[in-house]
Amino acid sequence: SGLALDANRLVVGAMHDDEIGTNAGAAYVYRWVAGHWRFQAKLFGVDTDEHDRFGSGAASDGNTIAIAADRDNDPGAQGGSVYVFRRESGLWVHEAKLVPADWDPFDRFGYDLDLEGERIAIGAYEPGWPGTFYVDHGSVYVFDRTGTAWSQTAHLRAADGQDYDHMGSSVALQGDLVVTGAPGDDDGGLNAGAAYVFAFDGTAWSEVAKLVAAENAWLVADEAMQMFGGNSYIRNEYMVDRIWRDVRVARIYDGSSEVQQIVIAQRLRKGDVETRLGQV
Repeated sequence: SGLALDANRLVVGAMHDDEIGTNAGAAYVYRWVAGHWRFQAKLFGVDTDEHDRFGSGAASDGNTIAIAADRDNDPGAQGGSVYVFRRESGLWVHEAKLVPADWDPFDRFGYDLDLEGERIAIGAYEPGWPGTFYVDHGSVYVFDRTGTAWSQTAHLRAADGQDYDHMGSSVALQGDLVVTGAPGDDDGGLNAGAAYVFAFDGTAWSEVAKLVAAENAWLVADEAMQMFGGNSYIRNEYMVDRIWRDVRVARIYDGSSEVQQIVIAQRLRKGDVETRLGQV
């Protein structure tokens, strides 16, 4: 289920909530008041039905909340949708239901999403139905709001995307940048994964970078060294040895992968959580 924290507001998805139907889902909104989380509202989609899993994803910014129902079956099985709510006169009211222009069954639109200001980035990792049909690379849709009207303004796809990459499984939005994960990308090995960065220049969105972990780059460079054999050391021709050395350095100068994992884990532990709560 989705979880979103924005300043003094916490949104908690409950995608298996059965109040309006089996696994129809719901979302709870809490507000941080005087050192405690106080219940504020329980939200449902205006047309949520059984097995839609409303609350599978959540995003919050200011007076706007977006809630995903990644298995919404209208109009296609598990196509997915996203509902937008705005704060008005002390109440959360439905503003829009977002679906992509090219909605297909099993897109799982809304699998992850992020919201900032007047813009929402929504992932559709397109897993298809196992072993049969509708499988695709995965993608991210961008919607922008004018007044209270939302419209799709971009459909982001990887230039080298392949089936089962599952791009759109994770999404982050900041200003004119979108970063999205593709855990099934195979460039660094089977399901090694990658992340794509897209930027908006004021006119159009474009892919500006593909990010892979240092371990993946190391595996690819090492395999290239073996494939080229002695030729990999011939400089100014293949440059494989230079790439191999650069990747090796990248794994060392910021600390080994094991050290980086420890640092990241420490930053996510209790100390940083307390710091964030102290700011709300």
